[in-house]
Amino acid sequence: MKLKHFLYTLLMLSCGCTTPSLKLTEFSYVNDSSMRIYIPVIIGGEKYNFLFDTGCTHSKINTTKIHQTVIDTTNVMTKTLNITTYRANYEETASMYCYDFTLGKDLLVKQQLFSLYGFKNIKNSSNSLYRDSSVLGIIGLDLISKFDWFFDFDNKIVKIYKRGSRGVLLQKKEDLLLKKERKKKAFHCKISLNDSISQRFLFDTGFGFESACIGDYEIATDMIFSDSSFYYFNKKVPNCMNVDFSDSIDIQVIQSLKIEDCDFQNLIAFKEEFNYSNINIFSIGFLRRFNEMYYDSEKNEILLFKDESFNNTQTNEFIYRTKKFLTDGLDGLDSLDYYEHVQVYGGTIHLTNDSTKTSVESIFKN
Repeated sequence: MKLKHFLYTLLMLSCGCTTPSLKLTEFSYVNDSSMRIYIPVIIGGEKYNFLFDTGCTHSKINTTKIHQTVIDTTNVMTKTLNITTYRANYEETASMYCYDFTLGKDLLVKQQLFSLYGFKNIKNSSNSLYRDSSVLGIIGLDLISKFDWFFDFDNKIVKIYKRGSRGVLLQKKEDLLLKKERKKKAFHCKISLNDSISQRFLFDTGFGFESACIGDYEIATDMIFSDSSFYYFNKKVPNCMNVDFSDSIDIQVIQSLKIEDCDFQNLIAFKEEFNYSNINIFSIGFLRRFNEMYYDSEKNEILLFKDESFNNTQTNEFIYRTKKFLTDGLDGLDSLDYYEHVQVYGGTIHLTNDSTKTSVESIFKN
């Protein structure tokens, strides 16, 4: 590959030519409250922000919000799509329409097929737009895979390049590389954990977990675990603290974990009760640990570059807030055993494997 780029550059110089630009466009993006990425698009002369979603196979437009985008209804086609999400596997009969539109300010994309959610009032209850009606549209993998994408998370800048640009652009090695499985339509990848087990994950930039809280303490979720993964960490990983609440919410604080060749601290994982597909997910919260991401559409790989300044001190605060929530309003604090079940508001919280040993006195002195 390096020889090919060298010979190409030499040929261009010998012809008195300059190397054509690999970058197609560059623009700013915005985040929502759960940190998900929204890309500006222009359709029919109007500007919208669409969700960048590696967990979605097909790009979509929410016609209940921007119905004026469907102008020529005579060319709307119908197609049956097989949809897989963490909540369900289902078949969806979707209305589809081809658009010429602009990514950012100036990258024209011709004849992109979009699924029209809500067209003629057809809505699938399993659809992500049904659950989050504020999303105007989705940029799915069918569109993402047409280009290489580089995200600068610190400055909220995205640069779009021609496919196959990675070998020329990137001069440094990534901290974590995720490779999409060929047979999967969404970005499923197989990774090793702690050099001991191999697990399949969905890398899902469209998955935000906005309402994860212990009391008033908001939790940034890194992963959603399948039942088998959650119980494996519960039983086999000694530095994994577990918080169970009312048999409906299960949280794990993994104080150290090796993912492929990269070490992480204080990862937050959930076992969500509606995970009917029983899959593991890297949610958008996982990206806060990195300051750059490159999507290589030619090799179907995501390269992540670690943010060394990332603050990994949330475990102690998480445990402190959890124990404070456990004990607020309860009597008999001197004899309270934090490693037994404690009744709170009719529910049950159970906390185990706390290696930080946060004491009763430290909670109530603050």
